[in-house]
Amino acid sequence: MKIFLGVILTVFVLLLLFCSFFFLRVWVSVAYKDRPTLKLKILFFSFKIFPREKKRKLEKYTPKKHSSTDNAKRKQKKDKKNKANSKTAKPKERKKLPEILAFYRELIETVIVPMLGRLGKHLVIRIDRLMLGIGTDDSSKTAVLYGGVIAGAEGLIQLLSSCCTLKFGKDRDISVSARFDRNVSDVDIQLSLSLKPWHALHIVLPALVDFLRVKECFSSSDKDTQTQKIQKI
Repeated sequence: MKIFLGVILTVFVLLLLFCSFFFLRVWVSVAYKDRPTLKLKILFFSFKIFPREKKRKLEKYTPKKHSSTDNAKRKQKKDKKNKANSKTAKPKERKKLPEILAFYRELIETVIVPMLGRLGKHLVIRIDRLMLGIGTDDSSKTAVLYGGVIAGAEGLIQLLSSCCTLKFGKDRDISVSARFDRNVSDVDIQLSLSLKPWHALHIVLPALVDFLRVKECFSSSDKDTQTQKIQKI
């Protein structure tokens, strides 16, 4: 009896941990200073995704098993098979341009736009650091570029705040400065994007169902047009 209760308790704990995983926030940190970096954070665990450290692999020596004549014969046989298959294969009917445009229009309206709407509801973007130093070889160019960058940054922040949940870091390191004494611009950006796993399922699964529905609808319409052509013949 004790063993049975222990098994039930362990299964219950595993199920509880598995279900709680879907409600944890997964953070993806994107940073750029000297080079871009990408990290995945879950609770207090952090995993570096990019750049990865390249491991040096030792090249293995593999002697050639076949001579050049054998390889030439094999290539000739493969070429003959490919030619035979190309002759026997039926040419595929190409879809017309209006059908392709209608398919992609329906795909955008039915799949992509609703998916982006669901993504905006669940996505959290946190600006941890946004520090830009504008510098060129001409002071007038620097002033013009500085004004354009400020306008673009303000517009981007307003767009993100209207599309998704936008937050700022504790220090709120956001600054755009004009550097007339330097010819080089400096960029120091760190953003964090967050989703819960069940949010990802809510975004992807309906989009997949809608995509299959659209594909099936257009494939059935193609079959109907083919049957109409056959009846006319």
